[in-house]
Order: sequence, then C-alpha cells, then structure tokens
Amino acid sequence: MKIGVFFMMIITVFMGCEAIATAREDQVAWTAQKQDPGSARSTVNEEDSASIMVNEIARHLHKLTNKRVTVADFTDIEGNDLEEGKLFAEQVITRMLRHGGFRVIERSRLNKVLEEKKLSLAGITQEEEKEIGTLLNVDAIVSGTIVHFDDFEEIHARMIDVNTGEIYCAVEHRKGQQERRKEIAALPPEERQKVEKEFQDRETERKENPERYELETKHKEFLQQLKREDSFTFDRVIRTIDKLKRFFDENPRKYLLFTEPLDSENLTRLKDRKPDAYKDVAKFNKELKVVFKVSPPFKDLLQMQREHVMEKMKSR
Repeated sequence: MKIGVFFMMIITVFMGCEAIATAREDQVAWTAQKQDPGSARSTVNEEDSASIMVNEIARHLHKLTNKRVTVADFTDIEGNDLEEGKLFAEQVITRMLRHGGFRVIERSRLNKVLEEKKLSLAGITQEEEKEIGTLLNVDAIVSGTIVHFDDFEEIHARMIDVNTGEIYCAVEHRKGQQERRKEIAALPPEERQKVEKEFQDRETERKENPERYELETKHKEFLQQLKREDSFTFDRVIRTIDKLKRFFDENPRKYLLFTEPLDSENLTRLKDRKPDAYKDVAKFNKELKVVFKVSPPFKDLLQMQREHVMEKMKSR
C-alpha cells in the first residue's frame, strides 16, 4: 500500500515538472484563472491608462479561439520607436496577466521575429501579419500608437486577427499633462529618465524649429482623423511613409530620387535611360500623392527633409 502511494507521488511530481517544462518551452505567460469565454472577465483595479485599455480589450477576448495574443511596442503615429511606447507595452502585458483570461506571448519573441524578417508593424501587410501569427502561434496582435500634443497625449490600441486582418476592437484614451506626469513619476528611475529625455527632446525641437514643429503637429492631427475615419487608407499611408524611411536609411540618393517631382530633369533622363527604374519611381510618386492628399503638411515636411539631406550631402 505504502509502495503504491510512493509511486503515485513520483508520477504526480513527474507530470507536474513536465507541465512546467512545456509551459516554459512554449514561452507563454498566462493566468490560471478559468473563466467563461463569453464573460467580461474581472476588471483590473488600477485606473491608469494601460488598465483602462486592457479592460476594454478584454470585452472582446471571447472572440479569440485560444486567447493567445502578443503585444507590440507602441509607436508614434508614423511607426517610429518610442521609449514610452516600449514601457507602455510592458504595462499592457502586466495588466493583461492581472486581469486574467489572456495568454500572452513574450514581447521579446515578437520583436525577434520582426527583426529577423526586417519588418515594422507600422508598414506591415496582412500576409506578413498572418506569417507572424503562424510563427508565434497567436490569434491576435495588440498594437498601438502614442501621439503627443502640446497639452495632452492620445493613446490608441487595436487588437487585430492575424488570419483575417479583422480589427476586433479599437480603444482610445486621452490623458492630460497631470495624468501623464503622475504615470511617469511612478516609473522606476532609469525608465523615467528615458521617457523624460524624449519629452525634453521634443521641447527642444519645438523651440529650435517652430515651423517644423507646427507642421508635424498638423500632420499628426490629419493622421489621427484619418485613422478614426478610414483605417484602410491610414494603413496605406503609413506603409508609404515607412517605405520612405527605409529609402532614407538605405541610401540618401535613392531617397532624393524617389521623392523628386516626376517632371524634374533627373527623372526625365531616368525615363529615357532606365525605364524600369522610372516606373518604380512613378509608382511611388502616386503613393506619395495619396499621403499629400490626406495630410497636406506632409508635402512641406518632405521638402524640408529633402533640403536637409541635400545640404548634408554637399558638406561631405
């Protein structure tokens, strides 16, 4: 009898260790709460912006088959990295785990896949989204933007089905300077310094180049409005802007070529000498016209950037 009990204990311990190993291998962090899939789940007590957004997202959790999600770093409206956005993504994950019901894939795994595939969520296609979903074995990606204005900031989050591209939910939260300062003050010292530096850099740019700052503010306002009214066109515009950034990073000359007016002398010569290359430039010019149409300030911002690049190339 005692021997039988002893063997049962060994088997139980072994099975427990195997379950832990499997969970670690899968690299999934999730709560042990078992709740009805259609329920609204327990709400998180905190009233910070991350909690508010997670409580809203959780209302749509029952739409996911396996409740497996990954959370991307939040960016600015054009998809640029933000220290504040990285920290906010971590806060969202923490609130999800406290909330219960979510099965959250480690954020580092998503970032590794994006890095290996040389992708940015700002300019990602549905096919690439689906590929990421397959690689990470997730139902949905939660991504978002943080947009700064003079007196407030807006945070937008979306939970997107990786297979169909369907937006399960879109959440928006606006916080004033007082709420923002309170949340920053609660951060660990090192992280707080990084976020405060970003804020100071924006203030410095605002003072040193008020014209550009004003144009960028108007540009953000147009993009915000577009995102609310027409998410398809917004995604198209962001893909164009993201491609433009890649041109800039790869080769300044290519960046200048692809942003020239089609009637310029350079492109006229290119049309005669390399018609295939000219077709690529002409195609991108059409995409730029869409951006100019939805955000008129972007045309002036682009011209400022072109002049800056040309001056930089001359000084070499």
